[in-house]
Amino acid sequence: MFKYQLSSVTFSDGTRIPLQDGAILVLVGSNSSGKTQALRDIKSCIAGKKQQAIVVKELEESRMDMPDGFVEWLRCNFPITDRPDGEFVSTIGGGGKIDDFKKRWQTLHQQGHLQPFLCHLASTEQRLLAGNRTGSIDLINHAPANYIHAVQKDDKIANFLNDEVKKAFSNEIFINWGGGNSVWFHVGKEPLRSINEDRVSTAYLNKLKEIPLLDNEGDGIRSYIGVLLAAYCGSHPVLLIDEPEAFLHPPQARKMGLVLGRIVSEYQKDQDKGKIPRQLILATHSSDFLQGLLDSNAELTICRIQRRDLINPVSLLSPDDVKELWSKPLLKASSAFDAIFHAGVIVCEGDSDCRFYQSVLDVLEGSIGPLDIKFHHGGGKDQISTLIRAYNSLSIPTVSITDFDILKDKGKFLKLIESHKGDVHHFEKLYNPVSANLAATPPIKNVSQIIKELEEILRRIKSLSKIEPRDSSEIKSILNDSKDWSEAKKYGKRKLRGGAIQACETFLSECKNIGLFIVPNGTLESWWPEGSARKDEWILKSLECDFANPNTFTEAKKFMREICDRLINM
Repeated sequence: MFKYQLSSVTFSDGTRIPLQDGAILVLVGSNSSGKTQALRDIKSCIAGKKQQAIVVKELEESRMDMPDGFVEWLRCNFPITDRPDGEFVSTIGGGGKIDDFKKRWQTLHQQGHLQPFLCHLASTEQRLLAGNRTGSIDLINHAPANYIHAVQKDDKIANFLNDEVKKAFSNEIFINWGGGNSVWFHVGKEPLRSINEDRVSTAYLNKLKEIPLLDNEGDGIRSYIGVLLAAYCGSHPVLLIDEPEAFLHPPQARKMGLVLGRIVSEYQKDQDKGKIPRQLILATHSSDFLQGLLDSNAELTICRIQRRDLINPVSLLSPDDVKELWSKPLLKASSAFDAIFHAGVIVCEGDSDCRFYQSVLDVLEGSIGPLDIKFHHGGGKDQISTLIRAYNSLSIPTVSITDFDILKDKGKFLKLIESHKGDVHHFEKLYNPVSANLAATPPIKNVSQIIKELEEILRRIKSLSKIEPRDSSEIKSILNDSKDWSEAKKYGKRKLRGGAIQACETFLSECKNIGLFIVPNGTLESWWPEGSARKDEWILKSLECDFANPNTFTEAKKFMREICDRLINM
């Protein structure tokens, strides 16, 4: 059996990306970073025109079988016509004589003449036209000349296409079989068929006149169907797609990613049925599309492309890294992958932190300039290091903001240092004396104070014969104040004195240098001590404040300005 695949792709910065059977390589990056050019370069390299490549400099190709196997594969997948000088096989962008492929197999491949059969670049323009009206063929004796012919020849493909269009657009797609020398798609509710009214009966065809043609539909559904046809009906072992999410609303973009991932996985499973595993390489700007791919559980590598003069540095998130990130329910639900489409990321502990610091940043942008920064949270401290490690793998400038009590757990702190690529041994030496000084601070309230305040709440509950919401809140607050590290958590470095506070400030400064910003005076609420003691009320009231007022949140603004400087200079 004939088989062809790309073994690796090497970019202009020298980074080599290995590719497996059924691989999906997702290219992300800002506008003009080189994503579209990379797709063109891959096609050019397969075509033997490596000298024209700019972003991708080298391909490794793997091919199995001899000319007879290749010719057999051509006969099964591409239209062949008889000419006076022999059989001619054609495809999008090229063709050739069967005898030539047999006689000059190796030479033709080296010269790139096989590229039109091995690789297809599904551009936006081609996708919009892929499902348009075309000429009819002899379906019994000829291979499909267009995608619609493949749909005519295989009910499985027709049902698949109709099912996916229903899911994405709540509409049906079907073929008009009564067009004589032409054939086309309709989009709408298909009339019921019966023994007396089959798909070529006059009554049935008259009803189709009232149903819109795909040719006349909007770009969204036409592009969607064009991508499905190229992916499901096409036979090219390597399929390149530029911005498959073009013209689509977010829900349709996500469905597109899901179905493409499943198609590639299906080809991988069907190798024993004679199908060649397909490799999908695509460029996207859409986090919704990417999330759809992730939902499909397909093996994918994410490659972030940047542009620096004439070089395009790339960074990778391997299939294993992608699986680890996507396997965590909280991160999956919170769209952690959105961040890879931004120039920088700030990772916080929770959603409240993100909203507050985003409000501070919005005010600073007036003086710093527009910053393409994405805030994301880890649902607490536990997953921050996972996010940092993933974003660092893609070379996205990233910082994290944590409350002061991150220092309570040495293991968790050092894990965060490691994710920021800090010297763990160095930071452990700095951490130990600072942690010891903080641990020596007593709880905010001693046992006598705790008992007295709890008894007062119990008397109030007894007199009212009911427990009010504030009672639960106050009890929780009192118990928190009795814990070890409660004073360090609430006040941060403010309770330290002399050499202890100097050591702590040096330590916090070192953390900032690697991108870890620890709130120096305790928690988020320390930026506004006059606010409510309840965090939910504090965040609501703080967001109602006038952040543009120079006297509002002055320390938080200084803190955020340091963070912006760090991101800009990374």
